Amino acid sequence: ENAAHTTQPKGTTVMLRNIPNRYTQEMLMKELDNQGMASKYDFCYLPIDVRNSKNVGYAFVNCADEDSTAAFYSLFSGYKFQQFPSRKIAQVCQAHIQGIDNLKEHFGTKRDGGAERRVAPG
Repeated sequence: ENAAHTTQPKGTTVMLRNIPNRYTQEMLMKELDNQGMASKYDFCYLPIDVRNSKNVGYAFVNCADEDSTAAFYSLFSGYKFQQFPSRKIAQVCQAHIQGIDNLKEHFGTKRDGGAERRVAPG
């Protein structure tokens, strides 16, 4: 397989990177929705650093299907977040854990203090 080929990987779960640290999960989900992803994902988890109560800069999002995943890659690869002025440019990559059931199992048992996690509405 050609390493330079940039098609999206298989699977519906992505890792969204370079999120400004002041974003909360609510802010992130609202921005995803405002960019056209409302009802196109069923899980969003933004880990929070318990030492400073800020997010750690990445989130896991499970898209509803492969078309929604393709839309996510298109919308958020190279994206500049709107809420806070930042030089950070979003990157999207395939998550190691795939599928909502596996995500719920993994993050539902994780004990990381004040981390916010929620299954997105929809």
